[in-house]
Amino acid sequence: MYFDLIVYTGVVFLINIITYFVGKGLNIVDNPNIKRKIHKTNIICVGGMSIFVSYMIMIYKLNLPVNIINIFLFGSYVAILGLIDDKFNIDPFIRIFAQIGIITYFLYKTGLYIDEIKITENTTINLGGYSELITIIAIIYIINSFNYIDGIDGLCGLIFVSIFIYFTFVFKTEYLIYTLIPIIVFLLFNFSFLKLPKVFLGDNGSTLLGFLTSVFCIYFSKHASIDLRVNDTMVIWLLAYVSFEFLATTLSRLIRKKSIFSSGKDHFHYLIMELTNSSKLTLFLILFLNLIFISTGIFINSFFPNYSFFIFLLTFALYFLYRESLLKRSKSVI
Repeated sequence: MYFDLIVYTGVVFLINIITYFVGKGLNIVDNPNIKRKIHKTNIICVGGMSIFVSYMIMIYKLNLPVNIINIFLFGSYVAILGLIDDKFNIDPFIRIFAQIGIITYFLYKTGLYIDEIKITENTTINLGGYSELITIIAIIYIINSFNYIDGIDGLCGLIFVSIFIYFTFVFKTEYLIYTLIPIIVFLLFNFSFLKLPKVFLGDNGSTLLGFLTSVFCIYFSKHASIDLRVNDTMVIWLLAYVSFEFLATTLSRLIRKKSIFSSGKDHFHYLIMELTNSSKLTLFLILFLNLIFISTGIFINSFFPNYSFFIFLLTFALYFLYRESLLKRSKSVI
C-alpha cells in the first residue's frame, strides 16, 4: 500500500505540473484587477483541474463502490462547470442553475437524499416529500460556502483536509487517504513550496471541494447514523466554519442592503487580515478556530449530544456578532 501511495503521489505531482501549463496556455488566470484581490499578478487557477484528474486516476486504480465512484465523477462535472466560470465569468444565476442540474441528476443516480434531520436523541424531523429539495439546497449551500472562503492561500484546501482527516480517523478507509493526497500536493503549489509555480484553486477547485465535502457528509451520516462521531449533530460541527461564514456574510449583506452576489472585503478572512496584516497569521487563526469548532463538536457529541444543535446555534450567534463588530471597525469593506 505504501509503495502505491508513493507512486500515486508522484503521478499527482506530475498532473499538477501538466495542468499548470495547460491553464497557462488557455489563459485561465485569477486577475488582480479587482480591489479585494491581495495578489499582485495573474495567477493560474486550475487547482480543481489537477485534483479531479487525480481522482479519475484513483477511481481507475481502486475497487470502489458505485456510489463512491459517482461522487467523484459528479464532482468532476461541478469542477468543469467551475473551470468554465473561471475562464468566461458566467452569470451567478446560470452557474447555480447548472449546479442544481448536476446535483439533481447525481441524487437520481445515487439516492443519497437527506431523509431526516436529527436534532436530539428523541427529536427527529422527517423531511418526507421535501427530501430532494432540502438535499439540493444543502449541497448548493456548502458548495458556495467553500467558494466564499477561498480568498487566501491554503484556507479552502486546509479546511477540506481537516474534515477529511476526521473522516479518515473514524473510518480508516483507503480511498480517503487517496482523496487527501491531491489536496496536499496542490497546497505545495499553492504555497509555492520550494519555488514550485504558484497555482490557485479557482472556482473549479473550491466548488469541487464543496461538493465532495457536502456529499460525503451526507453519505457518512446515512451509513453510520448510530455512530455519534458521524451523525447529524456531529456533521454540522465539521461544517461549522464554512457554513457560519456563508450565512453570516449573506445576513450581513442583507442587513446592509447589499447584493448577496456582490464581491467585497466583508469576508471573515479579510477582516482578520486587516487586524493582523498577515495572510499567514490569518490562515493560522482561522484554522485554529475551525479546530475549536470541530473539537467542540466532538466533546458535546460525546457527553451532551442532546444539546449539540442548540449550542451550535448559539455559537453561530456569537460568531455573527463578533464578525459584525469587525465590520463596523473595518476601513476597507467595499
